[in-house]
Amino acid sequence: MVPLLFLFTACQEQIVNYNDGYDDGLTPSGPPTIEQIVLAADTAGLPKAITAAEMGDIVVIQGSNLSQIKSLTFNGIEADLKSIYAVNSYVVVPVPRVLFDEADATGKVVIETSKGTAEANLTVAAPKLVVDGFYNEFANVGDTVDIVGRNFDLFEVDSINGTVKAGDTDVEILAVSERTLTVVVPTETPDGTEFTVSSKIYAEKRNQPARLKFREGGGSLMGKAEFENWDQGKGKGPKDGDYRADGKKKGEPKPLIGLYRDWFIFCDGNLGGSQFIWAGGANVSGDGNDPTVADFSNHKDDYEFKFEMLTTRAFTSGSLEFEFGGTKAPWKPSESAAANTNGKWRTIRFDAKDALAGTGTGWVNLAIQYSQSVDDAVIGFAMCNFRVAKKVSDTVSYEKISK
Repeated sequence: MVPLLFLFTACQEQIVNYNDGYDDGLTPSGPPTIEQIVLAADTAGLPKAITAAEMGDIVVIQGSNLSQIKSLTFNGIEADLKSIYAVNSYVVVPVPRVLFDEADATGKVVIETSKGTAEANLTVAAPKLVVDGFYNEFANVGDTVDIVGRNFDLFEVDSINGTVKAGDTDVEILAVSERTLTVVVPTETPDGTEFTVSSKIYAEKRNQPARLKFREGGGSLMGKAEFENWDQGKGKGPKDGDYRADGKKKGEPKPLIGLYRDWFIFCDGNLGGSQFIWAGGANVSGDGNDPTVADFSNHKDDYEFKFEMLTTRAFTSGSLEFEFGGTKAPWKPSESAAANTNGKWRTIRFDAKDALAGTGTGWVNLAIQYSQSVDDAVIGFAMCNFRVAKKVSDTVSYEKISK
């Protein structure tokens, strides 16, 4: 028994505690400190420190002794502790989506732990009701359609507290979410009808409802005659420069209703780098032309540039470049509302002064060029109904032109 006892004792002396010096990062050693705040989505190299964030953004607060959080506030608004992941060196937390007035904003993020309090400057703007317009302005009357924007849910634009009208006619609200308001277009709705969107909460904060137009033709920048007479690549396949379609050939999407029911641009396959998918001109003189287009050329701040777009394949790269009057404006669909429309027509909106920035008199050049960053990328998208229309609301968030 003695040798066995000796062996057991000797083994006990050889046991190593691998937890010696281990820090699980969950116990602060002193008061918290905040060094910087970054966006969780910023994964390129070293994330850049931010001084402003939007509601719903997921941010990473970096510093020391940040565990054992008792309270975390943005603008004095409590974050849900259940949504927080915290260790000593950082905290991951979504910025709360809560209505508040700009006058009540503190511009601070404050963390309270079991060891103390720390704060840092971070601007979170008060939420606004953003109403971009119809997902597809050219839907059929009687259809169930989506109005797209932001914060419909926060402003309670629902069937109980919300109001949507087509002219003077009440519109049925079916569903509401953060970015979508689903309604039914009344059967007797003429083209160009102005819709309004409001709610009890929104009316308290702002006297005027948000406005949007249904099937507004605006001033056309590409007529059917110009489209049909465009000679570049006439009769050739997509890769060779002819992108005209009517929806009748196999693989072509169903056309948009209205004036564009039998012609549109359709790019499908491999464009082989960079191609002009449209090159023509627009008459901005007003002489025998649509007066809307003529007025737009002199008052661009008052106009938006719109078209309908459909994707048969999601954009993952590439860019579309609009050239008007000699000035080019590049746009990345993969970073936009047009990234993937799932085979449905969607209205795309730009501030006209950004997308059509050039100037000229009489006939000015108008071109659209698609460029691929990868030569063998396969794309599939359709476009039509290029037009300018007067802005009717300041609640629109326009697509961004790349700088």
